[in-house]
Order: sequence, then C-alpha cells, then structure tokens
Amino acid sequence: MTATMARHAKQSTNPAARSGVAPRPAASGAEALRGLRYRDLFDNAPVSIWEEDWSRIKRRVDDWRAAGIDDLAAHFDAHPEVVAGLAALIDFHDFNRASVELYGAESKEQLRHGLETLKEGLSWDGLRQATLDFAAGAALSSRETTDRTLDDREIRVRETFHIPEGFAHDWSHVILTIVDVTEHWAAQQALRRREALLLQAQKMAKLGYWIQNAEGVNESVGSDETARIFGIAPAEGDISDEDFLNRIAPEDSDRIREIYAKPWNERPFYQIEYQIVRPDGAVRTVAEHGQVIIDETSGKASLIGAVQDITEFRRREKELISTRDRLAALAAERDRSRMAAEAARIDAETANRAKSQFLANMSHELRTPLNAIIGFSELIATEAFGPVGNARYGGYAHDILGAGHHLLDLINDILDIAKIEAGRVELEEEDIDVGRLIASVIEMFMPQAGEGRVDLSGEVARDMPRLRADRRRLRQIVLNLVSNAVKFTPAEGRVTVRVAVTTAGAVAIEVADSGIGIAADQIPKIMEPFVQADSSMSRRYEGTGLGLPLSRALAELHGGRLTIASTLGQGTTATVLFPGDRLVAEPLPDTVNRSS
Repeated sequence: MTATMARHAKQSTNPAARSGVAPRPAASGAEALRGLRYRDLFDNAPVSIWEEDWSRIKRRVDDWRAAGIDDLAAHFDAHPEVVAGLAALIDFHDFNRASVELYGAESKEQLRHGLETLKEGLSWDGLRQATLDFAAGAALSSRETTDRTLDDREIRVRETFHIPEGFAHDWSHVILTIVDVTEHWAAQQALRRREALLLQAQKMAKLGYWIQNAEGVNESVGSDETARIFGIAPAEGDISDEDFLNRIAPEDSDRIREIYAKPWNERPFYQIEYQIVRPDGAVRTVAEHGQVIIDETSGKASLIGAVQDITEFRRREKELISTRDRLAALAAERDRSRMAAEAARIDAETANRAKSQFLANMSHELRTPLNAIIGFSELIATEAFGPVGNARYGGYAHDILGAGHHLLDLINDILDIAKIEAGRVELEEEDIDVGRLIASVIEMFMPQAGEGRVDLSGEVARDMPRLRADRRRLRQIVLNLVSNAVKFTPAEGRVTVRVAVTTAGAVAIEVADSGIGIAADQIPKIMEPFVQADSSMSRRYEGTGLGLPLSRALAELHGGRLTIASTLGQGTTATVLFPGDRLVAEPLPDTVNRSS
C-alpha cells in the first residue's frame, strides 16, 4: 500500500470523501455529461486510480524556494523526516473499484479503514520522487515499488503520479494510477537469476559468445567472458575483427584469416581451434564454433559464435597422453617380465620334474641292492644260520645293518620329497588318537633321550578331539621334530611335546626343547632340503637336513603349516598347525606324560 494512500485515509474527514466522492461545484448540462462519462471511466477502469490534491505541498515547495532552498534533493537527504511530513499535506478525494480489488478489500469503506493499519513501515520514495519531478516542471512521475495488501500479500506495483493539464500552477489535482506488475516483475527476476547463473556457468567453463548482425561489418558484439578470454576488460567495449585477428598466434594467423575471409554462405557452420597471444603475452588455446542463423520473421542473417578457453584441457590432454604412453610402456615391460617369469617357471618345473625323476630312479636303483645288504647283514648279526665264529664279525654286521637302515631312511625321505614336489602324494586319512600317536613316538625315543640324559615328556589335553589326518605322514612329522629336538638338546636339557586346540580353533602340535637354538637368520635356510644351520653342525650332529623340509611339506599337504621359533643358546620350539576343520568331536583318553 502506498504511503500517500495511507496518509489520505487519515486526513479525509469530509462526508463526501468518506463516501468515496468529494463535493464538486454545480455544472452545466454538457459539463455534467462529461463528468458522468469521466466518473464511469474512473470507476470501471481496469487499473487502480486515486484522485489527490497536492496544493499544500506546492505551497510548501514555494516556501522552501523563497527561503533559498533550491536543491530539494539535498534538502530531503539531509532531512528525511520532511518527506514524511509532506504526506500529511495531501488531500485525498477518491479511488475506484479496481483499487478495492487490488488491495484485497470487499468495499471502499473497508479499504479506507484498512489503509490506516498498513501505513507502518511504508516507503516515501514515490512521494519524494514525484515532488522532485513536479518541482522540476514535469507533469509525470513514475516508479516501481513493493506494496502489501489488506490480506497480507506482497505485490509489486508501478505507481504513476500525473498532474492534468491546467493544474500545474497549484498541483490541486493529481491522478495516481497503480498497476499490478507482480507477475511481470517475478518473471524479470527469474530471468535475471537465470542470466546470472548462465554468466557464472560461462565463466566457470571459460565459454563466451559473440554476434555479428550483418555480413561485412567489421565489429562483433561479444559477452564479458569473450572479452576476458582475449585479455580485454569488458568495459573497453566490443572487439573489432582486425583486433581479434591480430591477437591470433603467428603460426595460426594465415589459416584463420583464410576462414574469416570466406563469405557466410561458404561457412554456414564451422569449428576451428587456434592459439592467441593476449596483451600481457600469455598464450592461450581457443576453440571456436560459428553458425549462420536466419531470422524467420525478417529473413536477416546473423553470424553467432562461441569461444572457449581450452588451454587447461589441452594441457591435461597432453599429460594424459604422456601418462598413457608411460603406462603402455610399463604394461609392455610387465608383459615381457611376465613372459620371462613364465618361461623361468616352466624351465624350473621342467628341471624339477627331471630332478624328481632322477631321484626316483636313483632311489629305486639304490634301494634294490640296499635291501639285500640289510637282509644279509641282519641274518649275520642275528646268527640266523648259526654262529659266525668271530665276535668281531657280528659287530661289523650290526654296524652294516644300522648304516643300511639309516641309508634306507634317507632314500625314503628323498623319495617323499620328490613325490611331494611332483604332486604325486595322496593322503590316506583317518580319525587319529593324537595322544596315542604322541605316546608311541615318545616311547620310541626314550632310549636315545636316556643315553643323552634329556628329559622327554608329552602333554595332551584330556578333552582333546581326534584329528582327521594321514597316520603315517603325521607320525613322520612328529618323529622328525622330536628327533631334531632330542639330537640338538644337551645333557640335563628337556624336550616337551604338547598338543592343544588354539583359541582360533586350530590344532597345534608343539615340540619345545632347551637345546642349542638357531640364529634368526638361519631359520629360513634350515627349511630348505639338505641344509643345516651351519656347516660345522653337519659335522657335529648326524643328519641330512631333510627332516624339517619334509615335515613342512607334509603339514602343508594337510592344509596346515610349520613354524620355527628359536633363540640361540636357549632352545627351539617347532609348531605344526592343522586347520580346525580336521577336528573330530571325540575326546582323547588321559593326558600323556612320559619322561626319561
């Protein structure tokens, strides 16, 4: 609601004004007819119309001028309360039905009373501007502002103050028209927002445009982003074709000039890429698309174009190409390495198979005569066919028998490793009472442990389930580990064999000794066939270095693993872990606890 209207509602005390029509002097018949026609147009006009008397404002303006105040705008700025006081000097006459509808009232009376309640917070800018315009001799003053209706809707309106002819000397008759421009204003605001977003998007994408409205005209209208791309301040105006061509890098200049020299009909659509040199010396890469557009109404042609700074894009493209080439070279090198590794693997497998075949053949060739040696030496040692005569021959026969058994065990180990490496070992699984198996191994090594004064014992939990495994292979694992432990443990030492289920559900067979121990850097070596911790050990202790590698291979055949933990001079613990899915839910008998 305008501030002027709100003030009018308070000032009007005339009964006729309250009825909506101010008293008028008697008129002739013709004048009365014109008056009726005016009233009919006034009341039925589709826009809001207000009749006001500004004669007291005119006298106040004349008084200021008489007092030497010629710059009214400066006076209003210095004394803003003066403008609010002008509203009290306006005499209100009437408003039409369109005003009632515009401000959401049901009648003139309701609008008149409602104006007083809406005057709080109103702006006096329209009154201020109209006073300045009228004082400057203008008969018309117009502006847009935001107003509020009686039902609390915010509307956008255009207010136009007009002094009819014949009233400029005293401003006694002022017509105010108010047009609702809310929808138009909202559309304009939405358009401005879209334009702002478009400009921002163009700036982000470094994308500009230009338009040439007539062929042969040496100037184009371009966007601000186009100016920025070419290093021109937007305020400097449009760029001429010659200025544009002069910015093209020398290596692209002739090619681009040739394209621009062609008539429009020979280049209805084109795409080009070139480099430019900005005034600051910076070189940028630009992509341009141009197209001729024909206006359907006028038939006139325009050439429009889009330019985009693609410098960073081209730089990244080069980096990607370089990266691609490097990756391709790495991939080729990887393929060559893979092929070399595959060839090496095939060679190794071939060599391994040849080695295994050789060992198998050799073992077979050795076992046949060895069996004869063992058999005959056993006959002699046991004097199966009678006394040998000299006791020394019997001792020699026992030595031959022991050496033969040792050699047979060695050959069997070699064959087992060869078979495992060749993948020809199949497990014969059954449910095994681990406690009984441990007890039998301990019983077997009791004499050897006793001779070396080594305490040998076993511990198996009472509720230990059975283990699904190959009995012979499992026994071989435990034999190898206990043999090593007893062999490398000095007198008064101890060897303990434990069996338990870990917290993770695996089965652990642990052989711990207090022997000589192994250096940390030697542990990986002893897991290789025919290797002991050091060369002197092979001389001090009997053995071939096949026990641990064979035990590890047999454990892995069961899906398990063998680990060695040792401290030099303190002892060694060998642990074989079998997966939990090999447990059979049946507890073992009493704990095994045997010692020498």
